[in-house]
Amino acid sequence: MAYEQTMLQQLKQLLLDEPKARERKNKNRAIKHILAKKYPSLRSIDPGVLQEAVKKSQSLDRSWRKLLEENPKLRGKDYDNKQEQERVSKHRLGYNV
Repeated sequence: MAYEQTMLQQLKQLLLDEPKARERKNKNRAIKHILAKKYPSLRSIDPGVLQEAVKKSQSLDRSWRKLLEENPKLRGKDYDNKQEQERVSKHRLGYNV
């Protein structure tokens, strides 16, 4: 719980401090920066490679969700619990739900 909040706070602070990070074209760079702060060993990876990995990860996530939407047989046991999981996650992140 504190982990997500800390990451959220770091992202918010980055967006407040660095106006360039607010631009969609710089989103992956901002995410890379936050991840490298949390996981210092990532700093040894070429920044461009890490930024591309972030981009590919997001693309794979979208593809994963689309495949599950289109192929019910591929869904896990928790697929139908999405609304409850989202509510719990939002509450944990500080949203009013």
